[in-house]
Amino acid sequence: MLSVLAVAVGALWVVGVTLVATQAGSDPVGAGYDAANRALTLPLLLLVGYAVLLRTSPPGASRKGPVVLVVGSVLLLAGNVLEFWMVLLSGLHTEKSAARLGEPEAFWGSFAGWMVFVLGMLVTVAAAAMLGRAIGGLRGWILVVLAIVGLSATGLWAVSPLLAGAAGLALAGWLIGLVQPRHPRAEIELDTRRRATARGSRGTRSEA
Repeated sequence: MLSVLAVAVGALWVVGVTLVATQAGSDPVGAGYDAANRALTLPLLLLVGYAVLLRTSPPGASRKGPVVLVVGSVLLLAGNVLEFWMVLLSGLHTEKSAARLGEPEAFWGSFAGWMVFVLGMLVTVAAAAMLGRAIGGLRGWILVVLAIVGLSATGLWAVSPLLAGAAGLALAGWLIGLVQPRHPRAEIELDTRRRATARGSRGTRSEA
């Protein structure tokens, strides 16, 4: 399931950032800028689901990394929704669209949503660093680099759709790389630890 989500998030992320890049490369932005950013909502939503499921199979036995990733992905989704979906209820346009149309007033959520999105980027990078450290070795460092490059697509979409799409591919590599292969012996050991933990919890409650 995690592998499927990783591929889906990666593919939709590449499509989304490439679409945004086709609209963000001009000043003012293209007429489809807001709609292109709404195309990012689905991969961000799936990223939240991926982060939640990753907690059941944490890379390198990291406990905090997956939790921080959940927080980061939720912030990314919240920023996107605030800026590009809540604006539909305001009767106004986003900041960049308002500038394109020559309107003096823009939706307040544009700036706030972007700030939340940027915060989500920083938290997600922190999660990538924590997960990479838990995995360790060259593989851990490579995954951190892939995460940073994949997220940098949001900065490259004002430069070139090709660069943004290529950088977006790295996000898929990062998410796929975080998936831990399960082996029968590892499954047995994990199940044994879970049962021991459950028995310990029951014993503690009975003593209380």
